[in-house]
Amino acid sequence: SFKCWTKKADEEVVTTSSLWCEWDAFHIRALALVREVDEIWEILFLATHPQRRQSGFMKDLLEEMFRSLPPGGQMWLDVHEHNHRALRLYTSLDFVKVGERAQYYSGRD
Repeated sequence: SFKCWTKKADEEVVTTSSLWCEWDAFHIRALALVREVDEIWEILFLATHPQRRQSGFMKDLLEEMFRSLPPGGQMWLDVHEHNHRALRLYTSLDFVKVGERAQYYSGRD
C-alpha cells in the first residue's frame, strides 16, 4: 500500500516551501523543494535531470542553499540507507546522521 498526503498537507507544503533550482538558460539541472520552519530547512524533494547526474549540479545547489541559511540554521533531509550515491554526496557536504525513522521506507526498497 502507498501512503499519500492529504490535500490539506499538500497545500501546507506549497505555502510553506521554497523551490531552489540550479539551471542554465534553457534547462533545470537540479532542484530542491525545501520547507522552512524557523531556522530549520527541511528538504522534502531533490531531483537532478537524468542527463545531468554525476555532474556536480546537486552539490552546487546544496552548497548555495547552505550559504543562504540564517546563522545557526540547520538543513535536514531523509535518505534511504541504500541510496549510496546520495549518502556520499551528503557526507561530502558534512551532513550527519541524527537518527532513523522506523519503517519510513517500508515497501520502497
